[in-house]
Amino acid sequence: MYKYVTLATFMGLLSGCGGGSSSSSTSTQPTTPPVAESTTLTLGVSDAPVTNIAAVWVAFDKITLRASGGQDTVVDISSEDGSKSVRLVNLLQYTGDDIHQLFANQQLEAGNYTWIRADVVNGDSSDYENTSHVIYKDGTYAPLIVNRKRQRWYRRDSTRRIRFSYRN
Repeated sequence: MYKYVTLATFMGLLSGCGGGSSSSSTSTQPTTPPVAESTTLTLGVSDAPVTNIAAVWVAFDKITLRASGGQDTVVDISSEDGSKSVRLVNLLQYTGDDIHQLFANQQLEAGNYTWIRADVVNGDSSDYENTSHVIYKDGTYAPLIVNRKRQRWYRRDSTRRIRFSYRN
């Protein structure tokens, strides 16, 4: 009996290999979806309301994302109309759920990224039109300086949300 089972199995295999080249449109094996080679990212900023300040102008120069392999992707975010080399955003216009979109649907290589950094142009009292600054409610201006030595870019917490934080 063992010989007949082996022979029947062998014959079944041979009949499945019979020279025909027709194909069936149905497949019994599951297919694995292709791995995405690229993805998109949309990034925006907002702030919490503050007292005694009328405006917090931040001059964004670029956004850099570092892939886990060490490659950097740099996104230029100059002014929306192209007239300036920086994007000036009054963060107090975007508080809570109101978000200013820095860029949308930016093509990126799919994969893991270890950090993201916003390059900000520090304030300069001789050039408030192109640098970060605050305007107090009494109308006075002051340069806004980002201390990069103590800057922490982001941390991914246990719920897989990305948090950005700056420490003074």
